[in-house]
Amino acid sequence: MNSYNKPQAVPTEVLTDAEIKRFITQEDVDTAREMVKRTEDFGRFLSKPKEEKPKEEKPKGEEKEPVSTSQIRDVYGTVKKLEVAPWHKVKTPRQLLLLKPRLEYAAARHNKGRMEYLKKVINKAIDCVGDDEDNFKRFCQFFEAIVAYQVAEQKSGKQKTGGN
Repeated sequence: MNSYNKPQAVPTEVLTDAEIKRFITQEDVDTAREMVKRTEDFGRFLSKPKEEKPKEEKPKGEEKEPVSTSQIRDVYGTVKKLEVAPWHKVKTPRQLLLLKPRLEYAAARHNKGRMEYLKKVINKAIDCVGDDEDNFKRFCQFFEAIVAYQVAEQKSGKQKTGGN
């Protein structure tokens, strides 16, 4: 079997569909605790700088370009606007669904990289919202947690390397 036929292994930091569904549709404290831990792992993974190692020695996913805050600012900004606007059973889910093409564009524009993982995770989370306002609120918390840890990792990486 050549390398073109091998299924791509997904890094362990990337959230599974079952985890995403649970985080968006369940309200209990244990689920919230697990969401915080898993979004921290995922958010930090998105921004962790690429290591200078031969490709075959790198952990899965680390050979891909990290995600910068500017890459997700547009989509996250729209989510924040939807969050503060009054819930509308048709309009809000429709606007949320329209984020999928924007995520696709962002992933393609930046040569995929780890943005592809973010796109898949957020797309699945959007699918789990449906037309349920409580699911939407949990989606906003979920996305905010990912962005918070992604930004924290990006800033700590810049401090370690002497960047701004």
